[in-house]
Amino acid sequence: MLKSTWLDPIPGLWRDEAAHRYWLGEHLFPVSITGVLAHGLSATARRAIEAKRPVWEPRGNTVHAALERYSQARFSGGRNAEQALLAVEQLPGHHRYRDWILPLLQLPLWDEVQVIASERLSCCLTRNLAGGFDGAYASPALSDRRGREVRVLYDLKTLSAHGRPYSTAAQLGATWCWRPLRETTTSWARRSGAGPERQLRAPSTAVSSAWRPGPPPGAATAWRAGRSEQQRKHHRN
Repeated sequence: MLKSTWLDPIPGLWRDEAAHRYWLGEHLFPVSITGVLAHGLSATARRAIEAKRPVWEPRGNTVHAALERYSQARFSGGRNAEQALLAVEQLPGHHRYRDWILPLLQLPLWDEVQVIASERLSCCLTRNLAGGFDGAYASPALSDRRGREVRVLYDLKTLSAHGRPYSTAAQLGATWCWRPLRETTTSWARRSGAGPERQLRAPSTAVSSAWRPGPPPGAATAWRAGRSEQQRKHHRN
């Protein structure tokens, strides 16, 4: 039943890291998923997020980089679990966040699935939208139960010892256009040793046929604003 292999990059799709804008060849997408979701935040929420950026940004970047290196080494590079962990050991700065990284990479989940993408850029020309997602895997167990191959897109979030999971419905909902990745889940990485309720929790799957969250408030306005900016630049050129 399971036939998935590592997904190839979409030819011509790239991201301008400085501007956080996405291009497919000469086509500039008017807005990214991040840009759309930002319009759903209040001014208070934006200030709170920015105030803690020095804490969550390096932690999130490092843990994401560790999962990417592990996934590529084990599922694309042909290494076993132990060798993939050793590859992560070479990641600069990872020791500071080892208490987040190690429980994440030792989840039984990685022995039960076939990861097919990590930190992959995707786009949808129908919706004129682009973005990246943390990873995706094919699940043999779900595939056997449903009689078809099941691919799951996952999003990774890191939390402090006292952090609480929050709704990621809007972000996951925006990824429905990345077909054939038809299901989504969020993995919460917490610092180990903080107590049972603060340990890393394994992902739970949200089935697309049962859950299709709508866009966050302001999404249409964000898209139109981005589209208008793109058109103005095109006319000037």
